[in-house]
Amino acid sequence: MSFLKALFGGAELSPEEEKAEAERKRFDLMKYDGVKAMKMGQWDYAVRCFEEALKMKEDLEVHDYLSRVLLHMDRLDEAIVQLDILSRAEPENVAVLLQTANVYFLKEDYAGMAQVLEKTIALQPESAQAYYLYAQCALKQSDLVNGIARLTKAIAIDGEQADARLLRGQTLLGMGDVNGADEDSQWLQEHVGEQEDVLMLASKVARAKGDDKTAVELLKRALELNPFLLDNVSGDYEAEGIEHKVKQAYSMMNPLGL
Repeated sequence: MSFLKALFGGAELSPEEEKAEAERKRFDLMKYDGVKAMKMGQWDYAVRCFEEALKMKEDLEVHDYLSRVLLHMDRLDEAIVQLDILSRAEPENVAVLLQTANVYFLKEDYAGMAQVLEKTIALQPESAQAYYLYAQCALKQSDLVNGIARLTKAIAIDGEQADARLLRGQTLLGMGDVNGADEDSQWLQEHVGEQEDVLMLASKVARAKGDDKTAVELLKRALELNPFLLDNVSGDYEAEGIEHKVKQAYSMMNPLGL
């Protein structure tokens, strides 16, 4: 048997090598069972598989998979732990830092979020996504000036940043800058089109400019995309009978009230 293995290039394994090979196979089994479970939405089993795999061997890809599953399960503190491991292993990995900032945002830990984004921007000063997230961080803390400044920076870096334009338009409108909001609204209508948040911003801008007819028409188009908006927005249109017009327009396109 030994002669045949040597002849065909398959030397016998020592007991230590056999043990290492068995461990490697078990690691691969746990890792890829975890990936399969993750894709099937079997989150608890995926976590168990990934944790077992990491007991056998450190593997950054497994830490990444585990962070995603934990995030999906809303186990945010544990997801941060996994992301910190990835960040320490690859301190210049901007994608990991941005994901970490997103998790801090979900945790409403804006101090932690700001710290991560400062590091991100130091590594990649032209990251439009980092400035967009940093703007969200500022706005959640009612820092409107820095929020607008960071959104404007994100747009200057990447003129196609639709999310940044939408948030800037919404914020400017809330601050009473109707013309500034209108500029972002016009860009969004031209480049994004029939999307409910875009139509809602355009409707509110039209209303602020005193164009109630256009406001109702835009809101009607938004409701065609998402009828559930009606419960959330009608109160914003109470003045001057606009709420009645909205409900009337909605009832005409949905006479059964379904």
